[in-house]
Amino acid sequence: MYKIKNRINYLKYKFKKIFFNLILIPFYIPASIIFILIYFLKKKKKIRFFQLSPRLGFDLPYLDFYFLHEKDENLYLDVFFYYNIPSNLFLKQLIKQRVLLLSKYICLPIKNIEYAYSLLFKKKISFLLKKLSYGNRDIFGSLDLKISSFKLSQSNNLHGHKILEKMGLKENSKFICLNVRDSLFLEKNIFKINMDYHSYRDSDIDDYLKCCDRLTQLGYYVIRVGVITKKPIKTNNDMIIDYSHSKFRSDFMDFFLGSNCEFCISTGSGFDSIPFVFRKPILYVNIAPVGLLNASSKKFMFLPKHHYCNIKKRNLNLKEIFQNNAGMALKTNDFKDNNISLKNNNPDEILNASLDMINLIKNDFIISEAQIRNVNKFSYILNKYIPKDKYINIHGKIKSSFSFSFLDTNNTYLD
Repeated sequence: MYKIKNRINYLKYKFKKIFFNLILIPFYIPASIIFILIYFLKKKKKIRFFQLSPRLGFDLPYLDFYFLHEKDENLYLDVFFYYNIPSNLFLKQLIKQRVLLLSKYICLPIKNIEYAYSLLFKKKISFLLKKLSYGNRDIFGSLDLKISSFKLSQSNNLHGHKILEKMGLKENSKFICLNVRDSLFLEKNIFKINMDYHSYRDSDIDDYLKCCDRLTQLGYYVIRVGVITKKPIKTNNDMIIDYSHSKFRSDFMDFFLGSNCEFCISTGSGFDSIPFVFRKPILYVNIAPVGLLNASSKKFMFLPKHHYCNIKKRNLNLKEIFQNNAGMALKTNDFKDNNISLKNNNPDEILNASLDMINLIKNDFIISEAQIRNVNKFSYILNKYIPKDKYINIHGKIKSSFSFSFLDTNNTYLD
C-alpha cells in the first residue's frame, strides 16, 4: 500500500513538472532576447547564473563561501534564482538585500536556451550557469580564518531577544541549540516520495534528555530546534525548551538562535548550517557517514554512530569502516549491503561528548599533544581512503576532533 501511495505521489510530482514546463513557454521570448544581449555583452562584464537549492543546509554555507571567495562585481554580474520555494524564507530576505535574485520564469528558459546552444554549436557558454566546485564544503579553512559574511541587524537582534524573554529565558542567559534529525521534514517537503534511504541519519530525542538535564545543571538553557519534528521532548525541566513544537518557531527565529547560541548539538541537518556559517561551535552526534564530516574547523567535534559489523560481531574502527565501503555511504541500504548495522550513541556517550565540547570551548579550542595526534590520524585516514577520482574538493586541512571521551572508551577507533 505504501509503495502504491509513493508511486502516486511521484507521478503527481512528474505531472506538476510537465505542467510547469508548459507554463514556461511564453517566457522563452524575453529569455531569448536576454540571451542574445548576454552573448554580445560578455566581453565587457560576464553574467553568471546561480541556481539555489531550496534546502537551507546546502544554500547557506554555499552563499557564505560565494561572498568570501567568488563575488567580484568588477568582473561579473551574478544572478541568483530558486527553482523551488526555499525552506527558510528569512534567508531569502537576507540574500535579496545583497544579490540580484530573479524569477525562475526568466532564468530557467535562459538556462535551457544555453543548453540548446551548446548542443547545436558544440560550444558551451560557461559563464551562464555556474556552480562553486566545492559547493558547501569549507576547503579553504574559512570558518577559522574569516568572519562570517552574514550578519543579523541590530533590530533583528533586539526582536530576537524579546522573543527569548517570552520563551522564558532571562537576560544574558546562555543557551545551547539541540538539533535532532528525524525523517518527518523530508517526508513532508521533498517531492512527497519515500525518503527511507535517509533513515540511517535519524535519531531518538529521548536519548538526549540525560545530556539536556546535565547541561541545565551547569547553567545552560537547552533549546530543541527543528522545523518539523515527530515527537516532543518529555520533561518537566523549565530550562529545556521544545521550541520546535512551540508558537515561537519561525524562519527568523531559527537564524537568531543559531547565530547566538553558545554551541549547537546536532545530528547533521539543515539547521546546523546556521551556527556553521555564524562560526559557532558544533558538536555533531550520531553522525554518519564519517568520510563526509565537515572537519575544517577547530570548533567542531564529532561523536560518530557505531558501525557494527554483522559478520565480525563487533564495532569497526575508522579504517575498517572505509575498508568495508561504509565511509562514504549515503543510503541506508549501502550499510545493509555491506553487513553493517549503525548503532546510535547511548545517553552517556552524548552527555560525555557535550562535556567534552564545553571543555574545548573553555580551553579556547586549544587541544593537547595527544589530541593533536588523533586529529592527524583522522586526517591521514581520510586522505588515504577517500577516492580522489570520485570526491574532489571535499576536505581542506583537517582541524576537527572526535569526542575525547569517545576515543578514550573506543581506544582503537583511530588505529
